[in-house]
Amino acid sequence: MDETDPQPTDFPIALPTSAAAVFFMLLAVLFSPAVATALSSEPTATPSAASITLSLLYFAVFSFVLVVLTLRIARLPFSAAFGLKRPPALAALKGLNFGIATTPLLMVASGLLAILANRMGLNLEQQPIFGYLDNGGLTKWAEALVIFFILALAPVYEELVFRGLAFPALFAWRKNFWSAAWISGVLFALVHCNAAAFVPLTLLGVILCMGYRESKSIVTPIVMHMVFNAANLTVWFIAHNINPHR
Repeated sequence: MDETDPQPTDFPIALPTSAAAVFFMLLAVLFSPAVATALSSEPTATPSAASITLSLLYFAVFSFVLVVLTLRIARLPFSAAFGLKRPPALAALKGLNFGIATTPLLMVASGLLAILANRMGLNLEQQPIFGYLDNGGLTKWAEALVIFFILALAPVYEELVFRGLAFPALFAWRKNFWSAAWISGVLFALVHCNAAAFVPLTLLGVILCMGYRESKSIVTPIVMHMVFNAANLTVWFIAHNINPHR
């Protein structure tokens, strides 16, 4: 597919409003350590179900408010801004197909980078969300909440912000698909604040933009993102069961 197809006008989000939304999203991440500390009187202890709930909802609510405000400022209805007028079942099927096709490649790349980092003597930590599961002290309810966040909530709000808002605005600005995809991919990786996952998440961000380009519906990258997270969660559970004290 030619990089000029689709046209920037196919994604009606404007740069100023979108840039403001992404900026505030990054700002929220920078303040997240302070928020997490405030939610727990004993930061080194196993987090309670309440503190986990609040910390996860912090990002979700913040992101959804940003999306709503951005659309209000841009005077765009939700369905028009994110391509939801197109058949959602077809967009979801494309997301499932693309996700299944690309996730193994991303996981191989992530594994190779981890091996390279280990050979270089670098101690790269896992993403904080998996740290919640790794501590082994969560209640079943709290563990289910974390899994729900990984599989469903995070893909929805992250795609609305980074593919739904950031990518179209960058595309309208740069007039070039690949430039917009790589910039939004880097922003997407930065927001996770994890050195070990930076390169794989940047690649994932670019691939998700490709899915969005194919369907012009935000449903496609959301489903792709869910497939990727489900695969990573499955690998984590397998590794944890093989070596529960890792």
